[in-house]
Order: sequence, then structure tokens, then C-alpha cells
Amino acid sequence: MAIQTYGHTMAIQAYGHIMAIQAYGQTMAIQAYEHTMAIQTYGHTIAIQTYGQTMAIPTYRHTMAIQTYGDSMAIQTYGHTMAIQTYGNSMAIQKYGHTMAIHTYGHNMAIQTYGYTMAIQTYEHTMAIQA
Repeated sequence: MAIQTYGHTMAIQAYGHIMAIQAYGQTMAIQAYEHTMAIQTYGHTIAIQTYGQTMAIPTYRHTMAIQTYGDSMAIQTYGHTMAIQTYGNSMAIQKYGHTMAIHTYGHNMAIQTYGYTMAIQTYEHTMAIQA
């Protein structure tokens, strides 16, 4: 499952209840090579789940934002690398692979990792970690 853009703006936006991106194969790649790549939801749930080898969301230019302003943002990956930033209320991440780097500026952050490396920065209220 590949979503690639080479221009200025790639936006995956949901203003309703559920935005789900699921991949069960080898590679799920969302790549942007120009100015803005935004995955934004203003509703209830954004879930990105992958069960394959690699879940990569790389950008090579200005801005890469995965932002949610609603209730729940859940991202699960069972592959190798996952990097996420959120500025909202709740963020739950489970990682069973190798490397995970997370920044959060909101209220609650719960993280579980079963792999090799985990680096976390939080600037707000509550942070619970199981490794």
C-alpha cells in the first residue's frame, strides 16, 4: 500500500468519526517529497494499523504532521520503524518492532514497546510507559 505525492500538498483529512488505514502486506509507505504532508482528523478516531514489515512515513522537505484534535489516536505497527507526533489529548501507541520515536505535547500518552529502542519526549501532564 503506497501513497506517494511529489508536489506541494498531500492531505488525508477526516472530519467525521473513523479514519482507518490498514495494511496487511509487506510495505505501507506514505511519502512526500515537497512542502506539506498532513494527516489530520478532527473527529473521533484515527487508526493506522500495519502488520507487515515496514511502516514508514517519511518526508524530505518542510513539514510532516500527523495530528489529531479529537478523542483517540491509535497507531499500531508490528514492523520496524515508526515515528509519530501528536498535540492532542490521548495517544496510544503499540510497537513490536525495532525503533520507535515519539513526541507528544498533550495530556495523556501511553506507550508499549516490545522491541529494541524507544525514545520519548513529553511536555505535558501524564505519561505512562511499559517496555
